[in-house]
Amino acid sequence: MAGILVGVGVGPGDPELLTIKACRALKACDLLVLPAKTKEKCYAYQIAVQAVPQLAEKACLYMDFPMIKDQKALDAQMDQNTKEIISWLNKNENIVFVTIGDPSIYATYHYIYRRVVAQGYEAKIISGIPSFLAVAARLGISLADRDQQIHVIPGSYDTENAKDYPGTRIYMKAGKSLAHLKAGLQREVESGKTLEVYAVANCGMENEKVMIGLDVLEEDAGYLTTVIVK
Repeated sequence: MAGILVGVGVGPGDPELLTIKACRALKACDLLVLPAKTKEKCYAYQIAVQAVPQLAEKACLYMDFPMIKDQKALDAQMDQNTKEIISWLNKNENIVFVTIGDPSIYATYHYIYRRVVAQGYEAKIISGIPSFLAVAARLGISLADRDQQIHVIPGSYDTENAKDYPGTRIYMKAGKSLAHLKAGLQREVESGKTLEVYAVANCGMENEKVMIGLDVLEEDAGYLTTVIVK
């Protein structure tokens, strides 16, 4: 009988935000999949181990998930990673793949999940708190009221078209493109728009940084920066 793969969302950074279900799965698993080369470089592991110290004793499988836009190269890497995970499932190992935030929002886990399920294996998803919800709570703001819309945008891609979206815009993982994003927001203001701009880098972590206002938005705030524009 094959093992089961479970994708566990560990939330944005504060270990106290892990769900009871996530902690239970982490404690019960035989093997951890870390989307990084080491424990020290895996944000998700560093969050989870604070909530479940027993993880320090678990066996780990380190995997490369390159942040590239070459679909052919990406597919080849995902196929290779899936093959390795399935080899462990065939040993009746129950595996947890940890991911920051929630496994259903711009997460590497779904590349593996789809492939594993397509090959007839059982895989599950345990939700985590997305970064933008934790950021809104940290800032004490509402993301939407009444009939306002919410748009979630991958900040590392072209964000130019998003300027025309009504309601609240949420730019996730915007760190590497903050200079471009800030310049675009400045052009909107210069055109006559009134914008409320909020950002939090590393929400819930020791090095958390809160930025309120376009003028104080730092272009080098880091990869795990969520920007909210209203």
